[in-house]
Amino acid sequence: MASAAPELVDSLAVIEPEAYALLRTQDTDAYTQICDLRDRWRAHVRAGQWYEAFEDFIDFYNGPGSFARWPRVRREAFLAVQKARADLWDVLFDDSRLSTEALARVTAPVHVLEGSQTSGVDRAICDVVRRHMPHAQHTMIEGAGHMIPLTHPKPLTRALLTRIER
Repeated sequence: MASAAPELVDSLAVIEPEAYALLRTQDTDAYTQICDLRDRWRAHVRAGQWYEAFEDFIDFYNGPGSFARWPRVRREAFLAVQKARADLWDVLFDDSRLSTEALARVTAPVHVLEGSQTSGVDRAICDVVRRHMPHAQHTMIEGAGHMIPLTHPKPLTRALLTRIER
């Protein structure tokens, strides 16, 4: 949106954006990792193994055993929502929607936020965004992984408000 209709966007904050298509040409190792996760996820879903699909997904971003440590009720509610959403991977890999050229056209100030404990895939995406967006600022949330809004809401809110106030 910021590239296609810049007049509608005054500023933009992205928290570890899942823009996997950017990795295809910018970081082939990270792209291979996320493609492997996507393919394993899809294989589990085709086999009706939704728990295993999201265990793999959540653990990829948050460390081994993360999904199993969630309370049972939370896991069940999460899986119910995810089953209703189905497969969203294609949108995240669609390079016709987002490219480095589109990033370079963004004229609004951009705030890229990432966690210091995030995955290599998310670190790579944040790096691509920062390198290709002309007005990108960066904030690292110490101790956070990919689930920053859930695990570190106060430092995230402070970082967002500090940037807005500036």
